[in-house]
Amino acid sequence: MRFSNTFLDDIRDRVPISNVIARRVSWDKRKTNVSRGDYWACCPFHGEKSPSFHCEDRKGRYHCFGCGVTGDHFRFLTELEGLSFPEAVQQIADMAGVPMPLADPVMEKREKERGSLIDVMEMATQFFQDQLQTANGARARAYLRDRGLRGAPSRPSVSALRLTVAMRSRNSSPARVSPRSRSRPAAWSSMKTCRFPTIVSATASCSRSFRRGKR
Repeated sequence: MRFSNTFLDDIRDRVPISNVIARRVSWDKRKTNVSRGDYWACCPFHGEKSPSFHCEDRKGRYHCFGCGVTGDHFRFLTELEGLSFPEAVQQIADMAGVPMPLADPVMEKREKERGSLIDVMEMATQFFQDQLQTANGARARAYLRDRGLRGAPSRPSVSALRLTVAMRSRNSSPARVSPRSRSRPAAWSSMKTCRFPTIVSATASCSRSFRRGKR
């Protein structure tokens, strides 16, 4: 279920973040200034002896100067207590005394369709990434090496950019991977076979495809 930003902001504003965190930490009396809503404690995310974990009610945020964790009400509950995001929202809404919004069947349907499309594009991305590492992708890999993309830490890496290659063969398509090609997702039908090896950034192409699919 998706929640509107207005609803999330409303329940966050009603509940001081210190109230959420106080159940898991003991505030340091020397560094904490309750009147200003400024709190310090030993970080609950990592073991430490001196308090480097800070939360500020005015901003509704926390940050640890020791391990670097940062976030808001919801992130604290999901990362430290292992709640799902909807469960975290429910807990903050209960603390705020605000009823949860009713489910919108239309929005839920759209969210499900969106998730299916993202899954399909991720499958396609992984397939074409794998193709780049095969013998058929040798020419493309040589081209990437000539352009300086060798995976060195100081340079953009092939894996970080999620570069892929599309071959000229009609067999080089995700639909050929599964014997259940007759039931493959409709999104495959929009894919065209390239006449020559084409290198693309999978992340960018998936994003463009998703935007086109929303129109």
